[in-house]
Amino acid sequence: MVQVPNTAETANNGPLASSLQYGVASLLARAETVSDALFNAVKKIADSGGWEMGVAWLADESGNLSYQSEWHKAGCDAAGLLGQIQNAESALVAALPGKVLQTGELASASDIRVEPRPALVDVAAGEKRYSALAFPLRYAANTLGVVALFCSSKYDLDDGARRMFEGLAQDIGQFLHARGGYEKRVKQAALHDEVTGLPGWPLFLDRGRQMLLLAERNDSSLAVLHINLDFSAVEQGKEGRHATTHELLARAAERLSSCVRSYDTVARFADNQFTVLLPEMIDADDALVVAQKIIATMSPSLAVAGLEYTVSTSVGIARHPQDGFDMPTLLGQASQALLQAKLLGINQCALYGEFAR
Repeated sequence: MVQVPNTAETANNGPLASSLQYGVASLLARAETVSDALFNAVKKIADSGGWEMGVAWLADESGNLSYQSEWHKAGCDAAGLLGQIQNAESALVAALPGKVLQTGELASASDIRVEPRPALVDVAAGEKRYSALAFPLRYAANTLGVVALFCSSKYDLDDGARRMFEGLAQDIGQFLHARGGYEKRVKQAALHDEVTGLPGWPLFLDRGRQMLLLAERNDSSLAVLHINLDFSAVEQGKEGRHATTHELLARAAERLSSCVRSYDTVARFADNQFTVLLPEMIDADDALVVAQKIIATMSPSLAVAGLEYTVSTSVGIARHPQDGFDMPTLLGQASQALLQAKLLGINQCALYGEFAR
């Protein structure tokens, strides 16, 4: 067999191998997303080693490979091969990256010829034959993904190349562990309020749109509640101690959530304001009943950090279809109703339609 020239030269040259690892590490550090990082790293590794194509997969929560990105050399006819690579059920994916995912070890085309499945070169695109190498992206004992490199030349995997790929695999795996967890936390924070754990504003709007579509399809109604809470300490604590706003909001959110059905949505709007989405309102006054229940539930003093706080609640209500047909309109009408409820005094609620006529 003939080695891929650039790969062999890089792997057997300590400074060049270190330079490649440094270059990949720099790309990872500058990447804004995991997707960008994988593409840039694969491009760097494949292009530096003389490979014609590089592909990256990530392992999903079910332990299956999910295609992420691909780079190929200009002029390379990669369409047929890429079509099989993007198909998680293809024999090509099962033959090499699938094997690496299962074993957690680097493998090449020659490694899998003895397996009782089609040889990689026999299932590659068209009549063109490819050689390949794949290595796991590992962190600790977990395989987080796989990178595969393809070329039309055959090659031998020597010890120097193996050490280089193992180093690259470790670097990328460590990045995936850190950045993947970060992106997951960012996504979670965007969907849920960090203080209360309730759905955040984007998630509330999305659910509202979905419920409006169902309401129109089923000719049913829904309501949007806009709630304002005011907290007052019954007695000042020793040495001026008082509960933090976050503690109060978290406890208040628990009470609010206990007032609604499992398929209703309570979300934090801003500061000490909340919104509630009530789908499938059978009677026009059902939303008013829920609002009164919320006020009654919030009325008892709230014990937080060894102190007692009274809670004053104001609720504005807007209903579909009476007061609007989309979320921005309903939220605006509920906010107007909230202002009216505040004018009525403490612990009051108001229906938008009742004062807007």
